[in-house]
Amino acid sequence: MQWIAPSEKDSAPPPAFRPDSRGCDSAKDRPLTDAELNALLDVRSENEHIEFKEAKNSFHFEKLVDYCVALANEGGGRMVLGVTDKRPRKVVGTLAFELPEKKVAGIHERIHLKILWQEITHADGRVLVFDVPSRPVGHPLHYDGRYLMRVGEELVAMTPDQLKRILDEGRPEFIDLAAKSGCTEETVVSLLDVQGYFDLRKRPLPSTRTELIETLVGKGFCHIPAEAIHNAIDAAITRDRSAMLPEAANREV
Repeated sequence: MQWIAPSEKDSAPPPAFRPDSRGCDSAKDRPLTDAELNALLDVRSENEHIEFKEAKNSFHFEKLVDYCVALANEGGGRMVLGVTDKRPRKVVGTLAFELPEKKVAGIHERIHLKILWQEITHADGRVLVFDVPSRPVGHPLHYDGRYLMRVGEELVAMTPDQLKRILDEGRPEFIDLAAKSGCTEETVVSLLDVQGYFDLRKRPLPSTRTELIETLVGKGFCHIPAEAIHNAIDAAITRDRSAMLPEAANREV
């Protein structure tokens, strides 16, 4: 049995951007519509899981990898080439990465992340979009030992505190951890001021220890592992069967 303090969890934050992940390198079978592209151009800031670069003639591949790392560390997003990064944004077209499929393969070799891409033919020029999925929960992404994130127009190293927050993802909160485990019923009763608790709740103290423990479990003060519950059920069934044997024997006589 574990003794834990009850807690109320804060409401979960809205989910981060998650691109539609498919087992393919190209997203040409689901191109952005004009409305979707216009919506991308109109986002208030690049902090909204999106990065714009003009890249009219070229864009350095290593820099693309860096941005994919940063976007993945921020929960995923889009890298858009061929668009100005200041509002009001406009399409200027890009000549970068003539064969995008080779570039996403190269990204996968370097950071083991599946990137999707799509090439949009716009009236004002070619637009290239890379869909970047989120990093795995609890695992910050790095490239050549650099754990990157975006700050304004720059790519910077993540701070130790930011790395720790990612590494702690999926782990139970301190308040949810058991204060003591392996407790007997007697230990639980001795550790908790059960009389004070029921007095505070203005309720009578349960007449039996079993009822008391059941109440504490129901209120979240204790947790009984599933194995212990199964053992208790098996013991109860065994007792019931044992009690039935003499009665059955008497009937046969």
